[in-house]
Amino acid sequence: MAIRQTPPTGFSGCSVYYWIIAALLLVYAGSFYLNGLNLQASEISWTQFQQVLEQKGAIAKIVVVNKEKAEIYLKEGISLSPALPSVDASKTGPHFTLNIGSVDSFEELLRSSQEGLPLQQQIEITYIERTDWFDNILLWLLPFLLIVVLWVFILGRANPTDM
Repeated sequence: MAIRQTPPTGFSGCSVYYWIIAALLLVYAGSFYLNGLNLQASEISWTQFQQVLEQKGAIAKIVVVNKEKAEIYLKEGISLSPALPSVDASKTGPHFTLNIGSVDSFEELLRSSQEGLPLQQQIEITYIERTDWFDNILLWLLPFLLIVVLWVFILGRANPTDM
């Protein structure tokens, strides 16, 4: 008579493997939430961005990320119009984010708003590419983890006495 080993159980008699899968899925879902969550920056529209541009000297720099989003950094001690979302200009990090349609139209808007300004007073613009490494690694590892979990599950269900 063969002794059949049962998989270790966790809370309420469920297999530990189910808890591991649930934890991995929770981490994966949490990464989407945390990536979309930016505690310091509030998103503004084109109209609101133009209101910020009208206040000459309010913007310290603009960082265009992946040619699709602009992060707007304000100078310290700037008070903005009440129509804009309230921000604490003393905090570091982007104060506003803006979805730009295309880099060309965004540059044209900035160029037209800064006409006649000396070079020292113009807004500094930088372009960067950001990669979300957590999602990339998880997308590569998730299929392998699922195969391993499925393999362990199937082997756990196999009955060696049937051979």
